[in-house]
Amino acid sequence: MLQTVEFMGRTVYLYDFWNDVSAYAMVLFILLQLKRFCAISPLAARQSSAVTRLLIALCQMLGIIVVVYYLLNYFNRAFGDWFTEGTANYYGSLTAWFLGVSSMTLLFRTSLLHTHDLLAPALPLQLAFSKMGCFSYGCCSGFAMPNSWYFNQDTNRAEFPVQLVEALVALALFFVLLWYRKRSRQAGSVFPLYLLLYSASRFLTEFLRADFPNVLGPFDAYQFLSIAFFVIGIVLLCVVRVYEPIEQNLEAKWALSYETRKHTQAQKRKQAQLQKYEQLQKQAQIRRGSSSKHKKKKR
Repeated sequence: MLQTVEFMGRTVYLYDFWNDVSAYAMVLFILLQLKRFCAISPLAARQSSAVTRLLIALCQMLGIIVVVYYLLNYFNRAFGDWFTEGTANYYGSLTAWFLGVSSMTLLFRTSLLHTHDLLAPALPLQLAFSKMGCFSYGCCSGFAMPNSWYFNQDTNRAEFPVQLVEALVALALFFVLLWYRKRSRQAGSVFPLYLLLYSASRFLTEFLRADFPNVLGPFDAYQFLSIAFFVIGIVLLCVVRVYEPIEQNLEAKWALSYETRKHTQAQKRKQAQLQKYEQLQKQAQIRRGSSSKHKKKKR
């Protein structure tokens, strides 16, 4: 296992390298959805210029990324302190993602369900690359395996390379979500599906890991969190079916309010133009009257 490599006379820490790659991969995937995001962003869709639409959608996406990044730092530490002995907790990241994307889409009045569907595949993509960082560093370690080819320098033993298994599972989930997103008829179901699939796979892969102590029988804290988030995924699948007609009504009201506001502004502009025209007419009449009086005096 390599923790560092020499590149052009510099020492590159592979853990930091893979974490950077995972972050860039997530941001790049989100930005590649820019054209599709224009279609679900009312503010961008109203613009006549394609460049303006893309710029507005880009600003909204960057806002989502910044808010999610801020919440990630908080919820990762919070979940780690509460459940996993101060270590970074991926379920904290999922919570931050859901809250950040939901709050910003409601702020921008974009479709909450379609935005989650659009961006959810970025989660397993980021996880796949970050697990390669865990593999190079030695964290998230597997159980001891004397005949294994993988020697973990962090734990100083040969063990099962569970990080590679988790990376491959995450990559498989990425393609599953892309496939499901194209064929799903239920808006908003991609993110709950990821919660179900990830929590189920994480519950199983925890049996291959040895970095957290068991809290009840053969189960550790992450497995109980996996059960809780599996239930949350089922609840969200039910909620999106109820919320979809509500969101459609909200979008109709927002569109109506926009049209009403636009109509009101147009009427105000017309009234201002009429008032200006009347003032000009009065001024012209005054000038004509004064000029006629001046001509009579001369006579």
